[in-house]
Amino acid sequence: MTKKEISGPFPAIAVPAPLKRKRRPGFRETPRLTAERRKLDPQEAEELERRLADLAARLKDRPEATIGYFVPDGRKTGGAYVTVTGRVRHISVPEKTLVMEDGTEIPMEDVVSITGGIFSPI
Repeated sequence: MTKKEISGPFPAIAVPAPLKRKRRPGFRETPRLTAERRKLDPQEAEELERRLADLAARLKDRPEATIGYFVPDGRKTGGAYVTVTGRVRHISVPEKTLVMEDGTEIPMEDVVSITGGIFSPI
């Protein structure tokens, strides 16, 4: 192991050089799969707006809903679609988020579906 000396008012301190990561032959990283963000058609967007309005009107009852939304990948283009089921606690209009009872915050622009027993069948 190589060592570097640091000079200064204190006696020399031996510091190990950074370790080089060894790669095993034939070892490859498994790529993360990502999905493309899908744009809602006008009919889907209108239905989603209607369901958000229904949800907002019934917030005092803490309605249970299943929310499908897109989560962008932090490292590469695309992301993943996630579904959460729970009680909706709050809809923040200024922040444009849905807040679930467990504290999960969902940006409204990423929501692609809302289902639950409070909605009439389509």
